Amino acid sequence: MEIGKIIQRVRSRFAGGVQSTSFRLKRRHVYSMMVSGREILLSQIVKKKQNISSWNYQTLPFVEMERVKEEECEALGIRGCTVLKSKHKIPPIMMGFTSYIISEVSSSDRMVKYDEMSNTSVKYSSGSRFAKSFSGYFFKDGKIYMTHTRGPKSLSITGVFVDPLEAYNFPSSCGDSDTCVSNVDRDFHFDKKLVPTLVNLIRAELSGDSPEGSAPRQREVSQGESQ
Repeated sequence: MEIGKIIQRVRSRFAGGVQSTSFRLKRRHVYSMMVSGREILLSQIVKKKQNISSWNYQTLPFVEMERVKEEECEALGIRGCTVLKSKHKIPPIMMGFTSYIISEVSSSDRMVKYDEMSNTSVKYSSGSRFAKSFSGYFFKDGKIYMTHTRGPKSLSITGVFVDPLEAYNFPSSCGDSDTCVSNVDRDFHFDKKLVPTLVNLIRAELSGDSPEGSAPRQREVSQGESQ
């Protein structure tokens, strides 16, 4: 469902509340609560060990990679400096039980898929004779790294991002394409069947009726979000 439609639902549900008729919910405020509420509801699904549906996933189709400088390799404890990293920080990805909720990391043409590596695996592979033929990825300081410079010049990442608009506005994910649209017309990437629950959660918080610890709090909103 589009972001704008969910915002309108929240406004409509809250219109009959106790607030003054002069009170107007800003889209920016509602959206920040939508993001927090979405994270709460998806975290509950994870805790129940249930699968998160494909409605919640997004893809960054073009994540530009660059070679890591030798001094940074030394800080990572990797010998030989056969490492690439993303040029830009990756939008925050939701955590599952043990790792980020990612369904696929691949080359941008989707021809080659890569596996996540632990810190131990990264250091081991750097000194292994198999390192030249193997590429894996790991995250550090908000960026994605690959363990071999012969990896692709760009990656595709599919996962559950905390803020759908941050993923939409990721550098080069839209580029010069005419397909770029207004933020309110973008899909929120959330189960349609859970939208009523999300709207009720936000309405309860705005009315002061939500149980402690279950309310979506307002987040800091990035520059690209709706006003």
